Amino acid sequence: MNDSVTPTEQSSTATFADLGIHNTLRTALERLNMAVPTDIQVKMIPHALAGRDCLARVSTGAGKTNAYLLPILQTITPGDGLQALVIQPTRALALQLQRNIGRFSPDCEVATAVAGGGRRRQSVSDLLEGNPDIVIATVRGAEELAGHADADFSHLRYVVIDEADAITEECDPERVRKIAEGLPESHQTFILAGSWTEPVEALAAALLHEPARVEADATGPRAHGVRQTVFEVPADRKLDVLISYCKQEKPKLTIVLLRPETDADEVLHHVDRARISCRRIDERRKGAREARGRSGRRPQTELIFASDPPPRRLSTIPATHLIHYDLPADADTYIHRLEQAARLRRRGEVIAFVEPDEAELLEEIEQRLGHAFERAEAPEPRKRSSRHRGERDRSADRREKSDSRRERGDRRGGRSARGADGRSKSPRSEATPPQPRGRLNQLLYRDPDLEARGIRPPRRTLGARFRTNRRPRPLRRPD
Repeated sequence: MNDSVTPTEQSSTATFADLGIHNTLRTALERLNMAVPTDIQVKMIPHALAGRDCLARVSTGAGKTNAYLLPILQTITPGDGLQALVIQPTRALALQLQRNIGRFSPDCEVATAVAGGGRRRQSVSDLLEGNPDIVIATVRGAEELAGHADADFSHLRYVVIDEADAITEECDPERVRKIAEGLPESHQTFILAGSWTEPVEALAAALLHEPARVEADATGPRAHGVRQTVFEVPADRKLDVLISYCKQEKPKLTIVLLRPETDADEVLHHVDRARISCRRIDERRKGAREARGRSGRRPQTELIFASDPPPRRLSTIPATHLIHYDLPADADTYIHRLEQAARLRRRGEVIAFVEPDEAELLEEIEQRLGHAFERAEAPEPRKRSSRHRGERDRSADRREKSDSRRERGDRRGGRSARGADGRSKSPRSEATPPQPRGRLNQLLYRDPDLEARGIRPPRRTLGARFRTNRRPRPLRRPD
């Protein structure tokens, strides 16, 4: 691999027309309010249109999707078979990319399909029947597609490995290499990663031919548009505050970051005991039926725990909230956390649990970010109802209610009497048959003469309400 290749320098005021993007796509970009190219697009698009392989180090939020998507949409021919294969780390990101491609319609009509992941995923045979131009797949979906007998790669022009550092962190890079090596050689390959780790470099050395190496970063951590709040919490109350916040606010998908010295297993244990869905970042996500648990309902809140250094896989999670259970050791690590959680939604919230002796560290973080955090009172745990008490308390409550009901019965005029053993005894005679309860049962006993003769009432059915009252039949006298 030629490491000496550098991207051609472009003016900071370059337009998509300067980069070689056609008028049709420029019209779509103006409609989507993306008329100005980002740094990574300025550096990568000319190399991609020139037919070169690319190795890009770019963070999430820098516009990397359009950096490889625009050249693909411009050069492929709709309806000419499978021409581009994009490998994503998760099915959620694959579906998100499919939606992004759909935003270019009706200016650019291409057929797309998603392969792999999910319980209701489409089979490869059904996927190929739709004759897609672009297939977005997980690693497993790409393996199934590459091994299918009916898959035709003769028109394949592009192979994209997006979030390569997250993919190699989660699975064996050898799987990705085998997928790419099993495809025809006459295609361009783009590898995009947040950092050039050793597995990413090894993958690039095996798959890329004299690539253009480009680097670009986002303008800063995506904290704009996100509310950042500070809870001043002592160390011994952090767990209670975390559980109370989740119970009261019900955040949908939350990333919880801890220091390495914090016992994550213990925190997970207590959160799980509070009946809040939670897992570690390296654990398998629970299926729909497993996540619902005993209640049979989908969990309203899910927590994902990770420790410093934050793994690259955090960038693939579209979280609604980010909670710093522990402040990191320094401000640089805090900013690195925000960069790794780059898919935090713009309407989300970042919450930091700050201990009393961490005021100086918090002030340093605020200075680095250029704004002050909002201070708020930590949520207090709600008063626990009787159903949350122990079994002994619930049994005592039931006994007290039962005793009070018996006492009310005694005050109503001797309806019930107590024997020597303390149990209530009915004052009715033992010969008196028990009176039925409920209106339906009372109607069955409406004829005392028949009951005296031992004639049982007929069995009621749905149409029994329309039957006439039973009348005693005259006794037949023997001849």
